[in-house]
Amino acid sequence: MQWNFFAKGYDCCVVYYSTEGLDAYTKSDLLPQNPISTFPTPLVELALSIAILRENSAEWNINPDDISVLGFSAAGNLAGLLSVYWSEPWLEKLTGKSCKLYKPNAAILAYAVLDFTSYINEKDDQNKLVVLEITGKLHASKKALEEVSPVKHINKNTPQTFIWCTMQDPIVPVENSLEYAVAMRKQKSYLNCIATKEGNMVWH
Repeated sequence: MQWNFFAKGYDCCVVYYSTEGLDAYTKSDLLPQNPISTFPTPLVELALSIAILRENSAEWNINPDDISVLGFSAAGNLAGLLSVYWSEPWLEKLTGKSCKLYKPNAAILAYAVLDFTSYINEKDDQNKLVVLEITGKLHASKKALEEVSPVKHINKNTPQTFIWCTMQDPIVPVENSLEYAVAMRKQKSYLNCIATKEGNMVWH
């Protein structure tokens, strides 16, 4: 994916964040305890990655006022979390950095998981594992699920956002993107939302 952006003249930084990997969730009797992928670890890592870019912007010939985050599906959740939490004092405390260093100037959320609250009484085993990976619990509370749902935390500091989704996506319901767009509209934030009729999350 990053090579497509390079080919079009964009500078692109691919961020890898801590996770146990899919193999760690294949055996129900050996599931991870206190997963490293639990919120807010990946968020802190993403914030620190952007801070590194800004701290080295002059040497690396980067425009520090034009740094965007792009995420697909689960990574779209992470990009969304940074969009809504970047200005929070608690994130400054965890990163040890000024929030201005990791502020995203814009966000691109592609069929992103933006609302986990529907997982509150999840029966599907696969989705339970997703909840475990992000919250550290197979049966997370409503509060814990809301905490990792960007749509619940949109505010006046949420950056301009391009949202892309497909009506036929069988894994991430299109409502995730549409509700996020409505919430941004209520905040009078700039956004562009495209919901295509066909296609699914395997496009990338």
